[in-house]
Amino acid sequence: MTKNILNFNQLMSYLLLLVPLALLTGPALPDILISLIALIFLIKSIKMKISEYYFTIFFYFILTLNIYLLINSIFSENILFSFRTSAVYFRFGIFAIATWYLLNQLPNLKKQFTYSLLIAFVLALLNGYYQYFFQETIFGDALPKTALANRLTLIFSDETILGNYLARMLPLLLGLIILNFKKNYIYYIVIVSLLILTDILVYISTERTALGLVFISTIFVLLMLKNLKLLRLFSIVISVIGIIIISYISTDIKTRNYDFTLKQLGLTQNSEKLILLSPQHEALFLNSINYFKERPIIGNGVNSYRHICDWEKHIETNLGCSTHPHNIYFQAIAEIGIVGILFLLIPVSYLTLLVLRHIKSIVFGKSRYLTDFQVCLIACFIVSLWPILPTLNLFNNWNNIIYYLPIGFYLHTITFEFNQKLKQNEEN
Repeated sequence: MTKNILNFNQLMSYLLLLVPLALLTGPALPDILISLIALIFLIKSIKMKISEYYFTIFFYFILTLNIYLLINSIFSENILFSFRTSAVYFRFGIFAIATWYLLNQLPNLKKQFTYSLLIAFVLALLNGYYQYFFQETIFGDALPKTALANRLTLIFSDETILGNYLARMLPLLLGLIILNFKKNYIYYIVIVSLLILTDILVYISTERTALGLVFISTIFVLLMLKNLKLLRLFSIVISVIGIIIISYISTDIKTRNYDFTLKQLGLTQNSEKLILLSPQHEALFLNSINYFKERPIIGNGVNSYRHICDWEKHIETNLGCSTHPHNIYFQAIAEIGIVGILFLLIPVSYLTLLVLRHIKSIVFGKSRYLTDFQVCLIACFIVSLWPILPTLNLFNNWNNIIYYLPIGFYLHTITFEFNQKLKQNEEN
């Protein structure tokens, strides 16, 4: 039986180590990987009677969430389409628990995952800079027509979300490096290089949301980390100098990131009013509010925005239609209603409490409430849950993998620290 456990663990760990690279291929491959991890863990936990992970607040939370999503789909106008999302949404939560389990069982997995993510991240950077300088993919293919204004693609996909990948994986990578690398000159060179190259490439990608997320995580890290503050400030100075030079050389990038943003926000001289993000986004948000008013309690159904904005009764008043409203909170009120948005507000409240406790520990000079690794993990969650900027689809597979991946690491840090304190108390 011990041999079977080890085989199960090794197989899941290999699949987990492939996830960072698989995310550069688009949504399909990483979804297959995390689904396999979740399935294997479910089979293993039943066969080996591993039950402690199912008697946790996190499991109760995701169980309640998934039951609600299934019920929500029943009342959707497009039941089958909604069920395609809600029926298998539980795989993301089980994936987070499986990651938590593996980190508890395999002490070397954190370091192995650090190298896996670092390799994938460096490949993403090399791919981005190659596309910028040569205006083609690393395989010699022309950039897709959607890659306008220097929008850069993932390595093995034509999805123009490279900046999004970098912005949202950077805090996790930074935290893992802090946790696993020895503090020597190589350590500092790696961190500074990654920060500067990421800052500049995200700006080059003209993904303004990704640029905003890098800014948010940078501010949070500067305020909350115990170490590396001066290093991050130094990297910001170098990054800003590089960005200024690039803006001077490439007016297209400057126009997209700066001039076009001011125009969309209504901050130019000819603008009559302020606009929420852009006229297109504002229209989608207003639609969400209108759809919410029609069914405020449970919403119109999981992943249903693309359908309800095409309904005949909405055509005359429709200000904009898309597959989703490009903001997870507006999507939540339109699709899963007041009950559904509570599942977003609960983690937001929890994170707020953690941050306030950490600030209190800093102000009163006590031992830090959060470790630097945990601070970086919290930065991952803040980047995913930030309410003001545009977002990908709340139920998008690729998006949810990035949502749930850091959760497994965070749950591990909680149990690991608890067990360490318990061990110390027993020794004393």
